[in-house]
Amino acid sequence: MNELNRQIKFSIEPNPVKDYTYIYFDPASANNIKGSIYDVKGDLIETIDNLQPSISYSLNFTNYAAGTYFLHLDTDKQSVVQKIVKVK
Repeated sequence: MNELNRQIKFSIEPNPVKDYTYIYFDPASANNIKGSIYDVKGDLIETIDNLQPSISYSLNFTNYAAGTYFLHLDTDKQSVVQKIVKVK
């Protein structure tokens, strides 16, 4: 599969999250993914650059209020959004 056709393939566990959640990118996923976390009002909370396939990343939600957040994952060719719920 050439780089132009690679998609963003990932999983997030746990969701809902209490303190930390983990995002894992499939080995066949695209390279250099940009992650952005937004709150329910659309305000940017955090950005993470250069996420790579085959690596697990922890997202720290300990300082976030309980509620709904949106993780945007972007490459030059694709964008996906994953809802993440933070619980007390």
